[in-house]
Amino acid sequence: MNSSNWRNGNAGATFVEGDSFLRDSVARVLLDQHFRTLQNLGVRALKGTVTVFGTVGSFYEKQIAISRCRQVKGVRRLIDQIDVDSRFEDETARPAPRSIVKLPR
Repeated sequence: MNSSNWRNGNAGATFVEGDSFLRDSVARVLLDQHFRTLQNLGVRALKGTVTVFGTVGSFYEKQIAISRCRQVKGVRRLIDQIDVDSRFEDETARPAPRSIVKLPR
């Protein structure tokens, strides 16, 4: 296998060619979710260990992300660096707003 230095947060680590495939597979799973905050999470992979990082709007979204990532073939270990901040709450997680009608004065 070809390898090169991998500098995305793991200085000095050996990046194995299969790691990019695993990283892309996990990222693809997150992109397929209907929560936009999951689509913005970052993913790193190194020798079967996947780190998912970023911010989501609820604990539910975090659990969805973790659950989906663990299901990806090749993930041996998952490191969760996902923060929850309600200011990042996804629009799709809330009910649609009702129409606002302005009444004449």
